Amino acid sequence: MSTISSFIHALRRRRLARSHRGSTARPGRRRLEAGQATAEYGLVILAAAALAGVLLAWATGTGGVNRLMDAVMDSIIADVTGS
Repeated sequence: MSTISSFIHALRRRRLARSHRGSTARPGRRRLEAGQATAEYGLVILAAAALAGVLLAWATGTGGVNRLMDAVMDSIIADVTGS
């Protein structure tokens, strides 16, 4: 066995021993909870992307972005020219 593969094997054994040490819950529970957290993060990201898509569709469909940019540019020009 090469040095790298024996090192990886030792890490796996330690991780397995650590996950079962002092555990009164059923085996593998931490793993299931970690997967649940990952799924929750995925759902939050998906919801944020959907909300951003709806907001972008609404803003471009109503011309809100163009009006906002026009108002910002008019304000900048008014400040620069002193009008």
